[in-house]
Amino acid sequence: MKLAKLSLAAIMAVGALTVVNATPLEDAIKGVNINGFTRYRYYNESESATKTDRHRFSASVQLTMPVADNLTAAVVADIDDNNYASNNALVRGESGQDLRVQQLWFKYATPDYSFKLGKQALNTPVTYNYFSVATGNGALFMYTGVKNWTFAAAGFVDTDRNFALATSVYGNQNLYAAAAIGSVGPVNVQLWGFKMTNVIDDEEFLQVDGKLAGFSYKAQYVTSNLNDAIAPGSNRQSFYAVKLGYKMDNFGVNAGYIGTDKDGGLVDLAAGDGSGFIYGGINSQYVYANQADVSVAFVDASASFGKVGVGAGYVDGSYGTGAGLDISEWFVKASYAYSKNFKVSSYYSDLGQDSKNNEFRFEAKYSF
Repeated sequence: MKLAKLSLAAIMAVGALTVVNATPLEDAIKGVNINGFTRYRYYNESESATKTDRHRFSASVQLTMPVADNLTAAVVADIDDNNYASNNALVRGESGQDLRVQQLWFKYATPDYSFKLGKQALNTPVTYNYFSVATGNGALFMYTGVKNWTFAAAGFVDTDRNFALATSVYGNQNLYAAAAIGSVGPVNVQLWGFKMTNVIDDEEFLQVDGKLAGFSYKAQYVTSNLNDAIAPGSNRQSFYAVKLGYKMDNFGVNAGYIGTDKDGGLVDLAAGDGSGFIYGGINSQYVYANQADVSVAFVDASASFGKVGVGAGYVDGSYGTGAGLDISEWFVKASYAYSKNFKVSSYYSDLGQDSKNNEFRFEAKYSF
């Protein structure tokens, strides 16, 4: 939204800057856009004999500012605070607080290409793209001069998120990527190539998706050649998944399958729905992500009635080499859109078989 109003403190701060820079206030805020959200979550988690309450407070604000012709700048600030408490004893768990400038970049754009420089979101299908996204210091070049296609190349140093790798090697590595994203008739296509120092020698990601008369489909195939420090010996690993859906009026249903090869499934830099990978369930996805010999099927359905939304789903499968481990999950969820910008939602997830965890979550979120 437009930055039309400022608090008294903000007006005083901007006024002080205008004295130094001799820039009128109305010019300083002209064209500035602000967007983001504030969010509260309450979790009640039960795993074996342990029960935990967690309160999470999160907020994100992005300011986008015109600098000159074709040139914009942006800064993103995030805050995240987790408060834990045990239901079994008068013991308070660790609390995590994180307030930071999450992104700060400049972008030069024309109708055919753009160049973005600074600390920015990685925005790839294999990196974490949800709240407090994975970022890196670097450059992103995009070319859109070919109809229906976008070509991109990027290089980032010191990526700042601990990726979900089952190894002692984490983030703070250099990531390089190239992509072709477009459509061939009714079919959308994404083709990505990655390299991450000390982790992945090369990784290729292919996705095709589309819609037809209420039906939708998405298929993914990923293959990775891991660094010897990660997986000595057999380094080539793969992930494949398909998701089919149907939506009519206020009702929708999805079904899908996820698999990895028997040598390993360590191709995902970001577990769960924080990445662009196809995953089923709510909590089960964090169990079988990055595992070898995954064979998981899922189904879910949702419906909306005015401002009210409801849904349910089920996941069943196995993962792991040798004897393997079974996994199943069922969940229900509901939401209420109080207004265009404010929504409350909740879910209950029951994770069973070899991994056991029950979780209830309530969320209130205001977006602006």
